[in-house]
Amino acid sequence: MTKIVFVNPQDRSFVLLNPELVDRRDEKFEVWDVCFSANASFVARIERDSRIVVKYLGEDGARRREDFEDYFSELLQHEIDHLHGRLFIDLIENPETITMLDEWGGGEWVLCS
Repeated sequence: MTKIVFVNPQDRSFVLLNPELVDRRDEKFEVWDVCFSANASFVARIERDSRIVVKYLGEDGARRREDFEDYFSELLQHEIDHLHGRLFIDLIENPETITMLDEWGGGEWVLCS
């Protein structure tokens, strides 16, 4: 079975076929995360790796290995988690960080579809 992640932010659009996280930096960062799988109704603070290395096939079928940092690191961890049946709610360590979206004060976060 082929697993697909399509990324389409403003600055770069690409497809990853069968992406696999093969390396992570020990350094972590926190992010407010939200997801349409949770009806995009609440956000929660979770921890992600600041840099990851992903092996994948491009849409042309070529094998690729690429480093991703910061925004793309978080986005791809979020989306690759979906391919393995994990949601951001599985990563919540402190339930007190869960905030309804209409009450949330803002910050950095990622939407998934």
